[in-house]
Amino acid sequence: MNRIVLCVCLIIGLAATSTRPKLGQQRPTSNLSSLCSRENALAIIPQQIDWTRTFDDHLKRITVLLRAADLLWPYQNIKARAAFTEAFDLARQNFKEKGDKPRREGHLIVGVPDQRYAVITAIGKRDAAWARKLSDQMLEEEIKEAAEKSTKDDEQDTRTAEKLLGTATNLLSSDLNAALHFAQSSLRYPATFMLPAFLYKLSEINRSAADDFYRAAVAAYAAAPMDRFLYLSSFPFGNSRDVGEMPVGTSYTVPKDFVPNVRLQQLLIQTLHQTNKR
Repeated sequence: MNRIVLCVCLIIGLAATSTRPKLGQQRPTSNLSSLCSRENALAIIPQQIDWTRTFDDHLKRITVLLRAADLLWPYQNIKARAAFTEAFDLARQNFKEKGDKPRREGHLIVGVPDQRYAVITAIGKRDAAWARKLSDQMLEEEIKEAAEKSTKDDEQDTRTAEKLLGTATNLLSSDLNAALHFAQSSLRYPATFMLPAFLYKLSEINRSAADDFYRAAVAAYAAAPMDRFLYLSSFPFGNSRDVGEMPVGTSYTVPKDFVPNVRLQQLLIQTLHQTNKR
C-alpha cells in the first residue's frame, strides 16, 4: 500500500479521536484498516470537517480544520481553501471573544494563543500570498481600531510584534520571502525579544538577509526608547543576551560558527550617538 495513503488514513484517525463526541452524538465511523485507499481517505476528510461543527471548543475545531485542509490541499484545493477559511473565521471569532491578554492562574501568568496567527502560519506554508493578504487586512483593521481609542495600548502592540515575528520564524523553513514580509510588518510595532531570536534563526538560513533585516530594524527603531532599542544590541556581536535591563530578558541561541559583523556593530554605536539615547 502507498505509504502516503496509509499516513493520511492514520492522521485522519488521530484527528477523529482528538475530541470525544458529546453523549448522544454519533461520530462518523469508518473501517480505516480495510478502507484505507486514497479515494476513501479523501472521502473521510470532508466528513471530519463536517463533524467539527459539533465541537464547542474553538481550539480543537480549528486544529482539526487545519489538519484536514493541509491534507486536502494537493488533491481538492477548493475544499481545502474552504476549510482554511472556516478556520480563520473561527479564529477571528475566538479572538473577538477572548482576546489575547495573558491571564493569571494562581501565581502564574499564562499566555493566550492568538489562533488567527496559527491559521495564517498554516496557510502561509501552502499559499504565501493569501497568508500575507489575510495578515495585512487583519493589521489594517487593528490599526483602525487603535486609532479610534483614546489611549495607546502598548501591551497590545507588543504582543502583535511578537506574534508577527513568531509567524515569520515558523515560515522561515518553507518560504523565506513570506517570512521576511511578516518580519517587516513587525517593525511598525515595538521591538521585543523575538527580534534578535528571529535574526539568529534567519542568519542560519541566509546571513545576508539577516544583516539586511538588521539594518532595516535599526532604521525603524532609531527613535525608540533605549530599553526597546537595545534589543538590537546582541545580534551584531553574536551575544546570547542583550545589553542593559530589558522589558523581557532572555537568552538567545547563537548559531554555531556565527561571525560577528563589525559594520553592524558600528551602525549600532553610531545610531546610539546620533540619537543621544540615555
